[in-house]
Amino acid sequence: MATLTLSTGATIHISCSWKLPVGCDARITGFFYGTKGGAAFHNLDGSFYDFAAECFRGTNTEKLASPREQWGGRAAVHWARQLANGGAFDPDIEHLKQVAGVLDAIYEAA
Repeated sequence: MATLTLSTGATIHISCSWKLPVGCDARITGFFYGTKGGAAFHNLDGSFYDFAAECFRGTNTEKLASPREQWGGRAAVHWARQLANGGAFDPDIEHLKQVAGVLDAIYEAA
């Protein structure tokens, strides 16, 4: 487990276990909360590929993506269109190195 506090004051809680008995191959979830709402995603039936996503506003839940959608296919099409329209890979390697450094520090502390 790790708790990260960003320069904005936002807090991130991360936990990971390769041996937690969750009753399936994998339990992958993410919950995000802000002052005006929230969002979540989770895998389905222990899958590494099938996910659902939801948006929260007050006590209402809106489905953003239904189970068994072709997420990977949509991402590839979006990327191809972006390239065709002059888009390119974001070369901000410094940001990626910073993220990798934080993840390495979490593993080293475990």
